[in-house]
This record gives sequence, C-alpha cells and structure tokens, in this order.
Amino acid sequence: MYLTAVSFPPTAAFSSSSQKLLPRSIIEEQQEIARSKGSSGDEPLTWADTRRMHVTSRAIQETMRVASILSFTFREAVEYQGYLIPKGWKVLPLFRNIHHIPDHFPYPDKFDPSRFEVAPKPNTFMSFMPKCF
Repeated sequence: MYLTAVSFPPTAAFSSSSQKLLPRSIIEEQQEIARSKGSSGDEPLTWADTRRMHVTSRAIQETMRVASILSFTFREAVEYQGYLIPKGWKVLPLFRNIHHIPDHFPYPDKFDPSRFEVAPKPNTFMSFMPKCF
C-alpha cells in the first residue's frame, strides 16, 4: 500500500475520526510488535515490522474503501464495447460508488476491516490505479 501527499490528509482525517471504531486488535497487534523488538519502544518500525501488521493493513484498506480519495484517472487510448476513449481524456469513475456496492461489500456503510481478511473480487476495490498520472 502506498500513501501519497494527496491521499494522506483526507485518509488520515477519516481514519482518526473513526478511531473509536478501530478494533482493540490493532492496538494489541502493534504492542506485540513493539514487545518483539525487545526495546524501550523508541526503536522505529522497519519495513519487515509493517509487513507483520495484518490487522492494521486491513483497517487501512477499509479506510480507503470508505473514504476514497481518487476522483479521476488518466488512461491511454482504449476501446470498450465499441466506444473509443482517446488518449489524454479524463475518465471519471466514481470509486466511492464502486466501493459501496452491497453485492461486493455487504453493509457498505459499516466500517469493518475484517472484510479484507479475504481479498476482494477483482475490480471491486480500487484504492490506487496504475498509470493514474
């Protein structure tokens, strides 16, 4: 997962406002990693440490699903069902709508990081798109 300067402020704001909704398991997971480092807790996290944060990762994915920050993407020329979208045109998919389809995300208005324990179906969760700029 990658956060950009554009995406971080709104995602962080949503996440911090929803902290009361975060499961205790996130705090416990992070405390366990700190204990496993055997230090006073001042040692910075490593990339390997973050890869062990499965509950935290699911909470971040759920935050990005609920608070989509992408508004448009730039695409190369593409033909879809007989329609040509020329190179350079702006395509404005409504990611929030995609992320709130009950068939893909039951109870879509409920903040539930556990929904990411199993990977979502392809093309149903789009937090970031390749070649978007």
